[in-house]
Amino acid sequence: MSGPSCRAATATATATAMPTETATATVTATATIANITLDASAGTCYAGLGYWQIFVTMDQPQFPATATLNFSDGASTPVAYNASSYIAGRYYGYFEWSGNLTGQFDSITGAFPAELNPQVQTVSGPSCGAATATATATAIPTETATATVTATATVTVTNTPVTMIVTSVNVNLPSGAVDQFRVPGRGCSGHRASGARC
Repeated sequence: MSGPSCRAATATATATAMPTETATATVTATATIANITLDASAGTCYAGLGYWQIFVTMDQPQFPATATLNFSDGASTPVAYNASSYIAGRYYGYFEWSGNLTGQFDSITGAFPAELNPQVQTVSGPSCGAATATATATAIPTETATATVTATATVTVTNTPVTMIVTSVNVNLPSGAVDQFRVPGRGCSGHRASGARC
């Protein structure tokens, strides 16, 4: 380098910080779908309706599009899901059908997520519960035993000899000599004593 003066040039470098990118991962929890059968007896039943209406509750509104109603006579039918309401932290949905009005509703089967605690809440229909056989008791008359008791008494009579002691005898005799009197009503014949008068 040649020139009027020499001086070292100083270069100043400025560093600019680049922002750091943060990777964000999004995790979506997917409920496990299982073919679950919910027992109708777990819910409250209301009779007298002209069709079947089964309310099911869960923690999240992930109801299956269809479920199968099962009856105690072996009949079953698929029914569609209907959204209902949200009450006290639980989601309500119902399944409705207007057939089998003479049967007894037994259970509902569908792809309910097990971890969302599916449960039958209420059942409304023509009748409630399974048929119950009524036993009729027949009263059997009770026999009364009558006992007849015959009492026999044995009386023993003991004869005890009695000894009588005569301490005095009062005899009324006429005064005078015996040979002076005769026995009234009798003659002297055969009764005369020696020297006696008749």
